[in-house]
Amino acid sequence: MKKVFLFSLAIMATAFLNVFGSSINSYQKLRSGICKGKQFVILLDLQQCTTGKPGMPMGYFAPSAMMLIPPKEGSPERVMTSHLHFSEYGGNPTYEYVRYTFYSDDSVVVQSTFYDPKSFLQLVPPHTFTTSIGKGVFIKTPNLKAK
Repeated sequence: MKKVFLFSLAIMATAFLNVFGSSINSYQKLRSGICKGKQFVILLDLQQCTTGKPGMPMGYFAPSAMMLIPPKEGSPERVMTSHLHFSEYGGNPTYEYVRYTFYSDDSVVVQSTFYDPKSFLQLVPPHTFTTSIGKGVFIKTPNLKAK
């Protein structure tokens, strides 16, 4: 049963990656796309991000905004985006806030924070991990065809 589930996830990821247009496989392409006002879809494959730990979730989102942050003293140029969605933590309903920070060496820092849905108090310290574009985080530009 577990193999069927993992196989299904692999098929869905493949279909996702083929439905959309161009792959963004570097920070420079992401930066260029932002400067041109392109839209993006980001696929997060936690199984690839967390050293192949099986059973980790996969998801995608289309950010409504991305910010190109110029370099400052002690801080490199980077691209940031985030999203807030309803989720679960420890079997209980929560809000999950996920922030993505993309760096020029193609690394991506993903930080996930869980909040109580009633009080919006943080439930646990944020989970932070580093991955890279093309390994754990995949970026596509949608095939937007004018009618």
